[in-house]
Amino acid sequence: MKIKVEIKRKDLMWLYLACLPKLKSTYVNLLIFALIVFAFYSWSGGFPDCEKEWIRAAKVTALGTVIAFLFGTAYSFCSLLFLKKESNGVLGEHEYELSEDGLHEKTSINEGLNRWSVFQDIKLTNHYILFQMPDYLFHIIPKRYFSSESDVKEFYDTALNLYQNSNNI
Repeated sequence: MKIKVEIKRKDLMWLYLACLPKLKSTYVNLLIFALIVFAFYSWSGGFPDCEKEWIRAAKVTALGTVIAFLFGTAYSFCSLLFLKKESNGVLGEHEYELSEDGLHEKTSINEGLNRWSVFQDIKLTNHYILFQMPDYLFHIIPKRYFSSESDVKEFYDTALNLYQNSNNI
C-alpha cells in the first residue's frame, strides 16, 4: 500500500503541541525552571522566613516558570518554522509504502526503510496516522491525502497488522 503526502510546517506544529504534555522532558524543564526562579528570588531578596514571604515566593516562582516555559515553547516553534525545510527532507513530499519489511519512505533527498521492530506504536488521531519511534520521533501521514475515511482505516489497519505480526504482538 502506497500514499504520497506533503508534510507542512503546520503538521509539525500540531504534532509538537500534541506531544508536549506527554513528554517527560516537559515536566523536567518545568521543575528546572521553577528551581532556577526560586533560587534567583531567594538570592536577590533573601530566603523566605514567614508564611507571607513563602506565598509571594510561590507566586513569583510560578509566574517565572510559566514565562520561561512559554519562551522555551516559542523557541521550539521558531526552530520548527525556520530550521525544518524541504532541503533537509523533513518538509515537502513524502511517499510512504507499507510492506512486510516495514515502512518505506521516499523524499526528494532521502529514501529508506524503517523495519517494523523500530516502531513503538502506530496511532490514529483525528488528523494523522502516526508511526512512533523511540524518543518521540514520528513519521506522520496526514489523513487529508486519503480520498476517504475508509481508505484511512484500510491503510491504518494494514500498517497495524503488519506491525503486530512482525513483532508477534
